[in-house]
Parts: sequence; C-alpha cells; structure tokens
Amino acid sequence: MKRISFLFTILIIIFASCSQNDPLAPAQNSPAVISITSPPQLSATINNSAYSMVGGTTSYSSGSTSNRNVGGGSNTYNSATYQSNVVSATANQPFLGIWKGTIQFPLSSNTPDSASFDAFFGLQSYPYSVNYTNGIEVDWIDPNGNLYTTSQGTGVQTGSIFTIVAKQASFTNGYYEVKIVATFNCTLYNSTGGNIPLTNGIFVGYYQND
Repeated sequence: MKRISFLFTILIIIFASCSQNDPLAPAQNSPAVISITSPPQLSATINNSAYSMVGGTTSYSSGSTSNRNVGGGSNTYNSATYQSNVVSATANQPFLGIWKGTIQFPLSSNTPDSASFDAFFGLQSYPYSVNYTNGIEVDWIDPNGNLYTTSQGTGVQTGSIFTIVAKQASFTNGYYEVKIVATFNCTLYNSTGGNIPLTNGIFVGYYQND
C-alpha cells in the first residue's frame, strides 16, 4: 500500500511540473503588447529613466496638430507639417511630441487629399530633420520643464532611427486621420547643446488631416 501511495505522489509531481512548462498555458505577468489597437502612448527610456505615458488615462492625454502654409509659402504649391503628442493631463509635462514634415499639395486645396496624406505615413524608416523640414523631429519636455529636441544643439543623429511599423486610417468628425505605431531612438538636445539619449521608444499616435 505504501508503494502505491509513493508512486501516486510521484505522478502528481510530474503532472504538476509538466503543467507549469506547458507552452500553451497562459503566461504569467506578461508585459502589455503595444499595437495599432493600443491607445495613444509613449513607452521609452529617456536619460536612463523609464517612461510609460498612456493617453486617455487620468494621468495623460493625447492630441495632434498641424502647421500649414497655405497661399504664400510657394507660388507652385501649399505645404503642411503634422505633430502628434502625449502629455501629462495635469501639469503639461512630461510631454512628448513627434513632428513629421513636409507634405506638398496643390494651391487649389487647403489640405492634401486623403490618398496623399495616407501615403505620407508609409510603413518605412524616416530621417530626422532639423525643424522637421524633411523628416522627423522629436520634442521632449521632462518632468522639471526642461525642453530637449532632436533639432537643437548639433542635431547629430548618428545611429538614430525612426520607423513606422503599423498604421490605420479612419475618418473622425469629418476629418481623415492616420494612426501609427512607430519604433525609434534618438539623441535629444537642449538649448545649450547638452544631450540625453532616448532608447527603446515605441509611440502610438494620431495625425489628422485638418
């Protein structure tokens, strides 16, 4: 009887061990996966501090803006640049904004057509550009109110990359908009030339053609 009891105990231990290693079993404490269905947000390590800023929560909000040069910037075309951001809902800092420029469109229009706007956010890597003229600018205001951007200081971005890895288009309140997921890293500079690193960046945000 003791032998049967001993074997039964061994079988229970083996079964429990197999269950814990079952690759189909739900993972415990798995990190949240950021995807195109995620709310606007930033996940990054900035100056060796980890940040997770999720728009639409009690702590953070999100938004977008456009900067259009219509009638006067050129005799042959209009142009526009766009920013998406996530920011502290109470103190306006920390703040992270990502500008993308520049799209050109006919003088006869106030905004680009939807197809051109959609193509402007293609799934590819983009260069950093001082004052977002021909690419990406990242702006960061830290919790102490200090401004850093990719456009100040030397602006050198050797080894930096910004890639749109997913996007989704929709109409909201009559405006065409593109939601993106981007992975990125960069060097951020202050007005005196000091710099801090941003690594492991993941950004989710909307750009609206308004």
